[in-house]
Amino acid sequence: MDRSEIDVLKSGDKFLLKNKPPIFMELLPYSYLEFGFTYHDLISYKSFLGYNYYNINSIKKIENVKKYIFKIKDGYNKNILIML
Repeated sequence: MDRSEIDVLKSGDKFLLKNKPPIFMELLPYSYLEFGFTYHDLISYKSFLGYNYYNINSIKKIENVKKYIFKIKDGYNKNILIML
């Protein structure tokens, strides 16, 4: 999605709500403001869809996604899996 996450997800609202596919996503919190949204906007939207966050390496659920995002240093990213 490369920093257009919100726009891409919102354009597929009906499909996502109906089918709930797993989504692989790169978290880049340092760059979101440049594109007009914050990590909070992204988290709120995914919560609206009913998705949970998972570590892509271990497939363990990320219980506190805000805390997880805060640990990502500026200039770095994390790949995650979002699914039910």
